[in-house]
Amino acid sequence: MQRGLEIEDFLRIRSLIPSGNDSNEIPLLDLPEFDQEKIKLVLIDTPAKDFSNDPKRGEARTNRRAAIGLHSISTVVNKELGKGSAIVIDMDARRYTPFDIAKAIRQISKLSKTELTVGLNMFDPNYYLAQLTAIELLKQNNYINSLLIGGRGFTLTNRVFLDSLPESPIPIFGIKGEAEQLVTGLLQGTLDTSLLEQPRTQINMLPIVLPMAILKEYPTPTIPPHEATEGNGHLYHAVNASRSCTYHECEFCASSHDYPYRGYPISWIEDEVSKIPEDEDGIRYFAFNDDNALGTIKRARNVIDMMERLHAKGMKYIWRFLGRGDTLLELDRLGLLRKAHALGLEEIAVGVESADNDILTAMKKGESHETINAAVEAIIRNNIRVKAFTMIGYRGETLGQMEKTIKWLYEKSRTHKGLFRHSLFAVAPYEGTPLHNKLIEDGFSWADLRLYTQAVALENSSLIEIISQREIKFSDLSLPELIELVNQTNEELEMIQKK
Repeated sequence: MQRGLEIEDFLRIRSLIPSGNDSNEIPLLDLPEFDQEKIKLVLIDTPAKDFSNDPKRGEARTNRRAAIGLHSISTVVNKELGKGSAIVIDMDARRYTPFDIAKAIRQISKLSKTELTVGLNMFDPNYYLAQLTAIELLKQNNYINSLLIGGRGFTLTNRVFLDSLPESPIPIFGIKGEAEQLVTGLLQGTLDTSLLEQPRTQINMLPIVLPMAILKEYPTPTIPPHEATEGNGHLYHAVNASRSCTYHECEFCASSHDYPYRGYPISWIEDEVSKIPEDEDGIRYFAFNDDNALGTIKRARNVIDMMERLHAKGMKYIWRFLGRGDTLLELDRLGLLRKAHALGLEEIAVGVESADNDILTAMKKGESHETINAAVEAIIRNNIRVKAFTMIGYRGETLGQMEKTIKWLYEKSRTHKGLFRHSLFAVAPYEGTPLHNKLIEDGFSWADLRLYTQAVALENSSLIEIISQREIKFSDLSLPELIELVNQTNEELEMIQKK
């Protein structure tokens, strides 16, 4: 293997990202919660892709899923400091580039005649865009008094991400965990920031995890109306019910290794689900936006009891969630899948991952393919649809092992038409995961793996070409071959499932 890219090489590749449009003004008039007399905090949800060269970038998207932390912080700040004190800007929904955000912050600051505290949320696949957004914000010396950086992706990449930022007089606070109290204290001036700052970078790296007793006292986070996923001609409202996963072992998973499982209060969830608007037939559609939404069997009972209470009030729902095979088999044995289906449960997404047991063992999935397959069949027996999440290209995976997973997907698609659909992905080695750490031990550099992950997430042809030239691969297939196989398989499976 050739020498991998070093961090300095990686940072130079920022120039591959387009620089945004030339417009000096970004429309802000459609921010109904923006109160220029009160505004203190602007929270930014960074985008999944750069929209600079997208001719449709002005169109709002409807398939965004809410960053629960940002909306929770915004809700608490507005409660403590007055409505209009905080707003959330979703870069994906508005199709903003990092350069658009810098212009928007300048406009908001000029209109409000005050410097702003700006919070930046990043998630795993969008490292480049979050980095560019942070860099552009740090140039706004006259408009920002402090920059807060957090989110699941930041938790995993915090030190490398912060070290990549330029020197700036703007204080930076890196937040790992829920930050409602910290942010409110910072805005009120009651937070002793000297306890949080480190020399030179002024970065808070302490975990901030709110006790459930405090979290229950906070109002339900406000989720804007565009937060929904399209499906079968309907919009499924995205409901966040928990953080992390009860299993906590899968080596590829970026949600499991830095946070304990935390199920949000059922009262929160019930309040949010109750507010979902009805369609013309009086039905409310939603999908739990969690890696393991129902968590434990006890938690699953509580959620199903909640749905029963709502049903008794005459409220009709069609809903979905994601779960593990072993838990789903137990729910079936207890008759809870049948009960949930009667209460509107339409689809369960299952983390199948691979049809090869050796790969599942390498992943530390904690269950065999036979268990997962049995769970899929049990779900379908209850007339509930299955969405199978699978991946190929794992560390050391052979082409034959990949083909076992693909063959299983074809078999299920043909056998269970109308009750089975799929999502097949190329493996991405996220920072902070055991998979990433083992690949580092294998000799890959941090920049090798960051480029690989970014290329998988964005399918950026320039990055894919660089990875191909550098011969960065950790399974039988190179990344271009892997992406080609994934895309071809997905297209063929979709044709089978549509028939």
